[in-house]
Amino acid sequence: MILFHPRHATLLRYAEDDAHRPRGVRRHLESCARCRAVVTEIRGILAGASAIEPVHFDTDALWSRIHARQRLGERSLLPATSASARRPRRYLARGGVAAAAAALLAYALFSSGSELQAGVSSGTLIADTLRAQPGSAISVRYIAPPAMASDANVVARITYLGEPPRTRPVDTLVTLSRTREGVFGGMLRIPEAAMVTRLTIESADGKATDDNHGRAWEIVSRDTAGRPLFLALFTQFASRGMGEWEKGYHIVKEMVRHYPDEPKGWRFHASQSLELAGPPGRDSVRAVFRPQYARLHAMYAAQPADSERAWEMSMFGSTIADTARSRFWRRRLLAEHPASPGATQFRVWDITESTPDPRRRIAAFDSLYAISGSAAAQLMYDAFSTAVTTGDSAIVARWGDRVLQGSRKAR
Repeated sequence: MILFHPRHATLLRYAEDDAHRPRGVRRHLESCARCRAVVTEIRGILAGASAIEPVHFDTDALWSRIHARQRLGERSLLPATSASARRPRRYLARGGVAAAAAALLAYALFSSGSELQAGVSSGTLIADTLRAQPGSAISVRYIAPPAMASDANVVARITYLGEPPRTRPVDTLVTLSRTREGVFGGMLRIPEAAMVTRLTIESADGKATDDNHGRAWEIVSRDTAGRPLFLALFTQFASRGMGEWEKGYHIVKEMVRHYPDEPKGWRFHASQSLELAGPPGRDSVRAVFRPQYARLHAMYAAQPADSERAWEMSMFGSTIADTARSRFWRRRLLAEHPASPGATQFRVWDITESTPDPRRRIAAFDSLYAISGSAAAQLMYDAFSTAVTTGDSAIVARWGDRVLQGSRKAR
């Protein structure tokens, strides 16, 4: 029985890194044909891309060139025959920096092209985004494309996204009415818990949909000064940016621009840059981020640290291979916040690596669960996966119940 599947990023790391293959992933692949097929596909792509000679490039300059070509009206590099071309899988970039640049350029131009748009031609949505504070109401105006221009009303289909993974998306509908100028308008109330508001527009009869060329429109919640909330930027990144290179890279740059002292923003900026550069460029990327990490370490090392900051500092250091400082923050997290989700996750990794026998590992997981409960998703995943390998129905049932209880709490 398989309850969880590793994410594509995890399978990618497994496929490309012979020296560091987590045992939990290996065990999962032994029983999961679907994930084995993904790993096989990744390895085939990497093998084909390995012949590309690595190059170094400036990502900011790359995006400038992409946007310049978009402004000139270019829409695709290759003939686009289906919407599946719009979102190439992320691991296509991992064969080398040259492959990453080519795939990235193709994606950016494809994603803006009329050949690939879903629904009607896109209209224009205008919103008072600088006043988009949680609990506020903002005006929204929509200039419709021809397919909806003659309607008396259109419907805004709205999804409110809260802090992941603690809150679930909330969907609602808002009617926008035609004004004398022929523009559709209305007021949009942003709930207190909403960090990102995502909109698409539909005709009143539901026959025409404008989803902004498949991207929808997004409004990020802001503070009273008009600055995007850090949690809102992270919510936007978690909901979409991890799977879309251009958007993800833009979001993490906004995170560090507005919040230069937040280690989480720098960690994800580093991870996105490493993802884009691929194996040949990793050392150079890590060197770029180490001064920022050293600055944050000097700023926070002597201060009290909550569990979130200690976790982020440890993970940022691990991301850029600053082992000494990363271990410093890991020790602090384990000592000062032993029952936190981050500390639990570190202990899960330690148990998984040091205890190969499934029954002994389950015993260690049971002891850890008594301390932390179901707060750490990694504990739930690894413990249940290990329980299955024991073949003991009582152990499987015990951890299955715990997983279900944790899922109910998360709701």
